[in-house]
Order: sequence, then structure tokens, then C-alpha cells
Amino acid sequence: SMRGPGTNLQGFGLWIIASIQLTSCERYMQLLQQPGGARGGVVFDSQPIVYLLEDGVLDAAYDGFCYATLRDSLSGHEQLLFENGSEEGSTDPADHLVAFTGGVAALKGLYINEAGEGFRLRLIATDSTLVDTHFVDSEAFPVSVGPAHRLAFATPLGAATGGSPIFPQPELVVVDRGGNALHTPGAGGHVHVSLAVSPTGDAVRSAAGLSAPFVNGTARFAGLYINKAGSGYVANFTTDLSLPGGRTLLSPPFAVGLGQVAYCESAEDLTSGSIVGGEAFEIQPKLLAFDAGGNLLEEDSTSVVKAHITDNPSDGSFTRLESAVAAV
Repeated sequence: SMRGPGTNLQGFGLWIIASIQLTSCERYMQLLQQPGGARGGVVFDSQPIVYLLEDGVLDAAYDGFCYATLRDSLSGHEQLLFENGSEEGSTDPADHLVAFTGGVAALKGLYINEAGEGFRLRLIATDSTLVDTHFVDSEAFPVSVGPAHRLAFATPLGAATGGSPIFPQPELVVVDRGGNALHTPGAGGHVHVSLAVSPTGDAVRSAAGLSAPFVNGTARFAGLYINKAGSGYVANFTTDLSLPGGRTLLSPPFAVGLGQVAYCESAEDLTSGSIVGGEAFEIQPKLLAFDAGGNLLEEDSTSVVKAHITDNPSDGSFTRLESAVAAV
């Protein structure tokens, strides 16, 4: 028998590679309401409201939070604050986290202390584990000076020595809650100064008076001084303006030091001893040195006292046996 030629078929594996273009949903944030109506130290009238979109449709199922930071400011050192019931407020973003509800988050309680232009917020979304996911920046907005709130020092009390004017003299202004000075704090306003604490029982004095009017927003005192040297003085400044934050401002404790020699008094009566021409006085002059406030200068390594004759009927002169000049 004969066998005809046979055909041996082998299977070929065929790889089909499909090119698949992956598409993902696009989620982004937008501002529904810009921050606005900002005044120093006061919660914004218009708090920011943001919403999340997915492919242009409100992402009502988004599970996460939103918080704000300060993106741009005057110097870069200003802070975004959150009202938390304290005078200082909070700077911690965790204190003003707001949950997204139906894809929308409405922040609240935000404010800035410093007045100025060009502030911008950055609103940041997080997921449910507080990992940042999206952000959007607000438009630039100003912070204006707010309403009058309290007294503040423009220039605090300077160095004080007995009987001499304090330098520099104190200057006071009215500020808003954020500490911004008002140029027109109120018609006819004045500030009066007294001592809240006086360790020596002395009082503050001035030939120019103890009240200063507000002129262009500033009450400037002149010629204030205290006679008696001592430490622990506290000055009390009170205005006749009605201020929500209080009408009184206390200075930090300060000291009144000893001043320079202003006058001397004799501690010895020369006429009680013998005075003979050409001989040393039996009782030599002894003087006490005082500053302008009447404080005895018990230690003074720089001042000197020189003796000379004022009434001289015999045209005499001092003969220097030791010295006609003495250190204090």
C-alpha cells in the first residue's frame, strides 16, 4: 500500500493587543461666594462658600471637609483667624473645618486683624481622612479699619527720672478689634492720665495738664513727670469716649530713676564754727545734692561741686589748702 503525503498543521497563537484610552472623571472646586465685607478684627460679613463639581455636575456625594488659609497678604506675616470665643481667636485650620454637605461647604467665623489691600484666601478640600485633595483661590479683597473698640499706645511711656519730663511722652490712639488706629475716633474725645499704682504716694504732674485731646486720631501728652524715685508705678489712661473694649488702659509697671543734680542744700552751718583769715574753716562746707524731683543723690560718680564767693566785701579769695572742688 502506498501512503500519500500528509499535511502536519501546527496551531499559531494570535495575540491581539487592544489600545484602550482610559478616561477619568474631572473633579474641581469653585467659589459660590467670595469673602467680603472684611474689617479689622471682625468676622467677614461675607464668608466663603465653595462647591465641588464632577464633570461639571455638583458632586453631592463627596465625603470630606473644607478649610481656609491665607494665600496672599500685606507682608506675608499676617494670619487668618477663626472666631472661637477668645479675644485672640484661633489660627489652627483644624478649628474651622467644615464638612461638605450635598457638595457644598460654607465656612464661618473667619477674620483678619490687619487692615490693608490685596488679601486672598485659599480654600482647600480634604477627603474623609483629612488628606488635601483640591483647592481654589479667592479673588483679592481689602480689609478696612473697623469700628472703634479700645485705647492703645501709639507711643508708650519712656524713661522717667525724678522731676524731669518722661521721654518720650505717651501718645494714645483708639483702635478697632484688630489693633488698627482710627483717624477719627470720636468728636471731642480726650484722654486723662493718673497713677493707678504709686509706690511712693507721689502723683503724676504736668504744667500742660493731665488731659490730652485727640487730634487727627492721636492724644499726645506733654511735660508729664513724677517727682519721687521708685519702681512699680502704673499709669492709668482713661478716655471720655464710649468704647466697647473699655475706656481705660493701664501702662506696664515702670520705674522712676534718679536724675542729674538739679540743686544743692547745705548740710553744715559754716557760721557755727570759727572763721579766721588765712586759716581753714573750722567747719568745712558739706552739701547735699538733689535731682529735680527732690531725690537725694546718694551715689553720683560724675558730678562735682565748685565753691566760690558770691558776696565779697573784702575782695578776698579762697586759698587752696586741699581743693575748692569736691566730688559728689
